[in-house]
This record gives sequence, structure tokens and C-alpha cells, in this order.
Amino acid sequence: MAVTDEKVARCVASYREKLDAHPRTPESLSQAPASRLHVIIELAGAKRRNEALLAQLDQAFTDAEIVTYPRLTDPVLKRGDPRVFMFDRSRQIKGLTPTRQLFHDEKTLQSFILANLDEFDEFRELGLSDFRPQARLDSGRRVDLLCKRPALNQLVGIELKVREPDERAAGQLQQYLDDLAEHARKHGYDSAQLMVIAGQPEKSVREHVESYAAARGLTVTFLLYRVQMNLLEHP
Repeated sequence: MAVTDEKVARCVASYREKLDAHPRTPESLSQAPASRLHVIIELAGAKRRNEALLAQLDQAFTDAEIVTYPRLTDPVLKRGDPRVFMFDRSRQIKGLTPTRQLFHDEKTLQSFILANLDEFDEFRELGLSDFRPQARLDSGRRVDLLCKRPALNQLVGIELKVREPDERAAGQLQQYLDDLAEHARKHGYDSAQLMVIAGQPEKSVREHVESYAAARGLTVTFLLYRVQMNLLEHP
């Protein structure tokens, strides 16, 4: 198959139609139209990916006011067959971050946080201390990080989601809320709090878990992480 401007235009037009058929702004990646990369490439008339083709498609989507995630020129698309999410330029997800600012796995995210505890304003302002990774609660479940907030005699559990929490995670987080509250009660704490640190926003899951916590008088906080590197002038 040969790639032509006409085939690329038809490919982009098909996704433009899908976006126009769903005019609401998605609140998470799970709500956005998506295709596997190989499907996009085949619609454009090609059998395999290459940088020139992806750059051509990226420009064509841009001209059609379509934003892809990841962007088609993102190096992450050089391997595997990832899903490519699509948005109308005027209806993008608030808080979505580029893949290059995310860790590949939760173990690496956990290690980075533990190595940089003093760098996070959110932890300092709460006065968190005594961080323990993969701590086991009385229920038998392990929480990614368990720590204390001495000023309030509060037990704080931190769950990490390297990207966005899905619907399955919502039930898991609700269970952690209950487990933390029970663990805190048995070990002499006045209260418990769950912090969820994720890479991508997932509004429906956040609202669901927050509603569950509020109905039980529990506390949950959702935060997003970003990985960035600065280049400084050599002294």
C-alpha cells in the first residue's frame, strides 16, 4: 500500500467525524475516542510506521484541530502498539500531562518519592514523617507508602498510580479508606487520611471515592505528579 495525501486526509477525516459525534469534553482518557497506532497507520495507507509518516499524520491532525495523546511524534510510539487518544483542540482534558513527564512503573515512582521527601511542599506543610514503603495494614493489604502526621495524631496512607486510576482502582481505594480508618483506630491514632498520587486525572473516579469518603467521615486527597528536568548553566 502506498501513502498518499488523499489517504491521509481520509484517515484524519474519519477521526474528525468521531470527535464531532461526541461534542462533550472528556473528563479522562477513558472517555476519549482512541485507536491503536497500527489502525491509524493502515487507514493512512501504510503497512508499518516510520518517522516521516508519523510526522505527516501529526501535521494533518493538527490542521484538522485534532490533538492526539501521545502526540504522533512522541518517541514512545516507536515501540509496541499503543492506544492513541484524540481530542478536539478546544475540548481537551484539564490536567493531562505528556507521557515524557510520567514514570513507566509505580516502583520507580515510589523510589523517587522516597529519595526526595524533603522536596515536596505538600508533605512538608502536613508535617508528614516516618515513611514506610509497602507497609502492611491489619487487614493484610499493603499500602504503597504509610506515614504519620504527628500534629494531628493522624495515620496517612499514600497510594500511587503511575497513570490514571481506573474504575477498578475506585473500589480498591474505597477499601483502603476503610482499612486505614480501622488500622488507625486499633493503633491509637485520632484519624486517618488517604492520599492518591496519580499521573493523569480521572475525574469520575476521584468524585466517586471522595463521595464514599465524605459519607463515612473519612479524608481522601487526590494529587497529580509530574517529572521534569531543568538544565542549568555550568558555574
